[in-house]
Amino acid sequence: MFKFRSSKRPSKQLLWLIVLRYLSKNRYNNIIDIASATFILYHSINSKNYSALDIEKSSIDYIKKKYPNVETYNTSLEDFHSPKKWDLVLCLQTIGINHLYNNKNTIKNIIKLHNITDKNGDLIFNIGPESIFYKKEINEFLLNKYNDLKKIEYGTFSFETNAYLSLILGLLMYFIPVLRNIRNNYCLYICKNKK
Repeated sequence: MFKFRSSKRPSKQLLWLIVLRYLSKNRYNNIIDIASATFILYHSINSKNYSALDIEKSSIDYIKKKYPNVETYNTSLEDFHSPKKWDLVLCLQTIGINHLYNNKNTIKNIIKLHNITDKNGDLIFNIGPESIFYKKEINEFLLNKYNDLKKIEYGTFSFETNAYLSLILGLLMYFIPVLRNIRNNYCLYICKNKK
């Protein structure tokens, strides 16, 4: 039923459950994983061609060594420029979450993520507490740009615990969505089939 990735934070466990379930149902010609770090979703994505972008040289060096077939970009999202477009653009656990991310660039970067998504392609990203106040602007920008747009608010149980309790709480929130919204300072966007 689920491809699995473990997290000790229940809210993050929920994120992985939703994203991996979605990715397991789809196939892509090419994807780019923005702020990919160690490219943890590599084996969970059904795609012919992979690209990884990360600001940290050590992360890109790791990917080059472990996955020599992956095209890599050692830069920030802000400084990234390419005429290429991808069937799937992923940017998870970065916007409003990562300490290296400049939250003032949130809207500009989401526009960039949209622009590098190919026609009929998918864009998946989440925003965290430091960028959640941009949610209205993000919603307005994305309106009518995709044939199917899902926004999943979550954030309940963001504390760290043991992996077993985290999985149980993550599954409870997955199957009982109302539990996700006790505290909703995160939002996952699944933008499918760009117009």
